[in-house]
Amino acid sequence: MSDLRGMLREATSTRHEALDLRVLAHRPFGTRARYAALVRAHHALFATAAPFYCNATLRGWIPGLSVRDRTALAAQDLDHLGAGPATPLALENSDPECGLGWVYVIEGSKMGGAVLARQAQQIGMTGQHGARHLAPAAEGAALHWRTLVEALNAVPITEDGVSRAIGGAMAAFAAASLIVEREFAAISAAQDGPQE
Repeated sequence: MSDLRGMLREATSTRHEALDLRVLAHRPFGTRARYAALVRAHHALFATAAPFYCNATLRGWIPGLSVRDRTALAAQDLDHLGAGPATPLALENSDPECGLGWVYVIEGSKMGGAVLARQAQQIGMTGQHGARHLAPAAEGAALHWRTLVEALNAVPITEDGVSRAIGGAMAAFAAASLIVEREFAAISAAQDGPQE
C-alpha cells in the first residue's frame, strides 16, 4: 500500500493554500451575486472533472466514485440562484493516473464544504436550496474522505503513475484558479452591489 494521498498533499500544498486565499479575497459570501460566482466556479470545475468519475479504471480503484460527482447538485444550486450553467474547461490529459490527482483535489474540496455551508447559511442558502453541492455526505464528511484516502492508497501504482497523479492534481488546482478568476471577473459592479 502506498501513501499516494500524502504524496499528493505534499506536492500541492502551496497551490492549495494559494487557491484558498484567492477565493477568500473574492468575498464569495459578500453578496448573492458573489456566491453565485462561487457556485458557477464549483460547477465548472466539477464538470471539467466529470469524465474521470465515469472512467472504468478509476471506478474500479475507487468504489462508489460515480456517486461522488457533484456536478448535478451544483447545477441545481445554480438553477435555484437563477444563474446559468458554467462552462467547463477541456481536459488536457484523461489517463486514469492523472484522474487520481483530479479526484483527490475535487473530493478534498468537500472537506471544506462544512465551513462553506455554514457561511452560505448566512445568506439564506441550505443543503436543500442553493447549497446542495456543499452538503456533507450521508455518512459524514470525515468517513467519506477516509474511504477515499484508503482507496487512493490501495491503488497499485508505479513511480511514473505517481508522477502522473501529481500532474493531474496540479492541473486541477490550475484549472480551479483559472475558473475562479474567470467567474468572479464576470461580476459587474452593478450586480455586485455596494462594497461593505
